Amino acid sequence: PTQKIIQAYQQQADFLKLINIWPVDNAKGEKIALSIGTSIAGNTNTNVQPRQPTAVGNLDLLDEYDCTQTNYDVAMKWLLLNAWRHFPDFKKKLQEMVIRAIALDKLCIGFNGLFRAPTSDRAANPLLQDVKKGWLQKIRTNAPDRVMSTVTVGAAGTYKNLDALVVDAVNELIDEVHQDDTDLVVICGRSLLADKNFPIVNDASDNTNVLAGQVLLS
Repeated sequence: PTQKIIQAYQQQADFLKLINIWPVDNAKGEKIALSIGTSIAGNTNTNVQPRQPTAVGNLDLLDEYDCTQTNYDVAMKWLLLNAWRHFPDFKKKLQEMVIRAIALDKLCIGFNGLFRAPTSDRAANPLLQDVKKGWLQKIRTNAPDRVMSTVTVGAAGTYKNLDALVVDAVNELIDEVHQDDTDLVVICGRSLLADKNFPIVNDASDNTNVLAGQVLLS
């Protein structure tokens, strides 16, 4: 049942299909990943020294997992049940709606979560900052050398445009063995992307910009 639930909410959000989700038996333990993370090719003169294999699997004791409880509670009023009573697939529709809400909340926590409060306050933390520690916060805590602390983008900023920031981030924050990976993607906030694309979308002086704007909007 747990695997079915995980697969269900993964299907409701494209980003969740792209990341690893590992079911575990213990509530707390070391993070163990089946990844190599470096090059493994090389030559060894075995007449002089033995071959040195590269270990498969990444065991990082600094990044332990801790499965704490998160509640996903919904309530249905009688008026809702009564209004939908004529639809035979009401239960299925309701289930899909709840599963999608869970998927979106997991994304929100992943990008915005800062800590886990015993009792969360949705009014004070509308982006679910107090439900769990998210992916970005774990990077800030466990890998500060992979984080740019203060960056501005613009004519007078650290970088003139978003593309320059991305190029520098790839060159400086990612291990060299991964820098030319064709599967690399950049994830950025909607407002940042709007700042980058708005001048093109807003400029209708020639057909090239009009077409480019249409592509960006699509």
